Amino acid sequence: MKMKRLLALVMCAVMLFAVCACNNTTPPDTDGDGTSSASSSVLATQQVQSEAIRIPVEEIANAIKIEAKPVAETKEIPLIIILANFDADGDGENDWDESNPSKLYSDKSQPYYGEQWAGSELMDHYNLYFGDGMTLTNYYEELTMGAFKFVPIEFDVMPANSPVSNGMIEITVNIPHPSASGNAGGTITKVFEATDPYIDYTKYDTNDNGKIDATELGVIILNPGQDKSNGSSSFGGRHYFQVHGTSQSLNASCDGLSFSKVSNFGEYGKSSGIMQIGTPAHELAHNLGAEDLYDTSRGSHNSAYISNWPRAYDFSLQCNGNHRGNGAYPTYLDPYHRIYLGWAEEHVVGDGVYTISSTLTDKYAVLRVNTPDPDEYYLIEIRLKEGFEKKLTDGDSLGGIMVWHIDEALNRKYFVEGSASTSAAVGGKRHDPSIVPLFRTGYDAEGRYIADTNPEDPFYYFSDDPSTAVFDSGNFRSVTNGTQSFNSYPKNWEGKENYNLHIEVLSAPGQEMTIKISGSQDGRKDFAPVVKATYNTLTHNAITVAGKITALNHATIQDCAIALSTSADFTENLITKTAVYDAEKSEFTAVFDGLNPETKYYYKAYLISDHGYVEAASYSITQEAPKEKTNMKITLYSDVDAKAYTITVEYGKKLTIPAGWLKNAESKKPGQKIEGWYLDKELTQPYDINTVVAKGTEDFAIYAKWTSK
Repeated sequence: MKMKRLLALVMCAVMLFAVCACNNTTPPDTDGDGTSSASSSVLATQQVQSEAIRIPVEEIANAIKIEAKPVAETKEIPLIIILANFDADGDGENDWDESNPSKLYSDKSQPYYGEQWAGSELMDHYNLYFGDGMTLTNYYEELTMGAFKFVPIEFDVMPANSPVSNGMIEITVNIPHPSASGNAGGTITKVFEATDPYIDYTKYDTNDNGKIDATELGVIILNPGQDKSNGSSSFGGRHYFQVHGTSQSLNASCDGLSFSKVSNFGEYGKSSGIMQIGTPAHELAHNLGAEDLYDTSRGSHNSAYISNWPRAYDFSLQCNGNHRGNGAYPTYLDPYHRIYLGWAEEHVVGDGVYTISSTLTDKYAVLRVNTPDPDEYYLIEIRLKEGFEKKLTDGDSLGGIMVWHIDEALNRKYFVEGSASTSAAVGGKRHDPSIVPLFRTGYDAEGRYIADTNPEDPFYYFSDDPSTAVFDSGNFRSVTNGTQSFNSYPKNWEGKENYNLHIEVLSAPGQEMTIKISGSQDGRKDFAPVVKATYNTLTHNAITVAGKITALNHATIQDCAIALSTSADFTENLITKTAVYDAEKSEFTAVFDGLNPETKYYYKAYLISDHGYVEAASYSITQEAPKEKTNMKITLYSDVDAKAYTITVEYGKKLTIPAGWLKNAESKKPGQKIEGWYLDKELTQPYDINTVVAKGTEDFAIYAKWTSK
């Protein structure tokens, strides 16, 4: 294509305000100087054809319906929750002193150092775990569709003065808070073993193997004070010490039995509120086999974290989902975990039309689409803003289809150690996340980083806007190496690395949704390059506009151009130039000079390749014009090695040396006086201080020459 054709296309696009590629032609949100950030051209990476999508009534009617088998019986797991008090000096009294708030943590030599008692009561917590509504036991029953739920443990000997009849017990132990003693494991053991007089634990060894595991008994210890995972600051003197929510081994022995896991965290969550169910649900999931999906810090991690790393964020309980609604509305586990823990069915499917259901129907199932790479595949599920997920996202979105990319090769290395999604370098090298949601909106234009980690509408669904219904895996790329659709292509792959799984959603958001899958094994698609509009240099009267090619996508660049205007619709003072393409720098540029200072200029970068046409837009504001210089500076040295003294001299004026400075200089040279001033240290080029400083004179220095009086 000749350049005149490209320029004609550019002018056509400008005059008709047409969208000629997936990037928006209107200027995106920008950083403070108006320059697009790495993700500002488009947050959604979808490149979707603009034709309307018809309602495929016949395809929906003939879709293969995939539903989970109904749960025959709900397994009940007894749960004991222990509210602990740490009576360090063993006197049976809370030694907190309001008049001396630092007493319990300021002096390690005192017997009461590390003492800390609960500020809440059992009834403050009981209904959050075992009551009606949005409770822990109901959360797990909903998540697992009735496969199991936690129930309050029954006491064999009723604790004295207990306000609750089951499930919870308050225990006081004569040891310091674990953050004071540094002995978390020993503290947990002592707290748990203090419950032995009240419970016959042999009843819970259902398989008679001498060990009670997490599927036979749930254990939670509420430590007095705030949990670090919910806030960084302590409440001060009374609750100075904190623990960080954990799931860990329970090295205790009661009734001749050993135990598996315990969830250990603070009694308070954010601010001064009672710990809500999000963190307890997260830690109990660990007890049952779930792993972390957030940025974890392990011994082999030796680098800083990277922001906007692709991971599950609020869309998994094991990432950030436990904090939704301040912990009162924890989100579900991601589909990989639900399958891994046996709480959801996985159905392997190929190309075809399928109908699936949401969690609240109790028919929720996950579709798995295998690819030519045996280790990498896609999971498809419905996530709706209902039940415990009513606060899954901000805004008015109803939810819809979500698609996840899974890499089992990475899971085999990193999942069990909780590093599947960390952005830190593990063993000196960063790896791609192995469990990743592919949001419809939220990713940067290249499809590598999640620019908006809390997107309001990341779902896929049928609507009046055809782009909401289409998923193409080729819009997403490995964050570490930029490959399309995969983290790494299989060794037997032939040709361009352009695999593409295509999914069309045929239903509006609802408890049943139908999708059409194509290209699962042989899908390929060439995507146009991804371009970001920015500038390389910017002055008061010139801009070098650059089209940065952030993803070439195996394309061959044919032509490129850049347009500049003083209006967002590109109708005023329009200038269009051919651009210079630099393959080594992956950019094309054009210089615009003769511009006005302090003026907002909009610009578009246009590119044509063998994969199609693309454009990106942004704006910048030219700098303030340089002010006319009215003075210069002369630096005086009373001696070669003396301290400098600088005087500002207006153009058209003579140098005036303050008498006080001269007097001070002469006081350091008794019997001498200044004979004259010179422009060089060697005192060979005299300077007349009565010279009028001409306009435009640059700064310079002069040196004093001394002689005897």
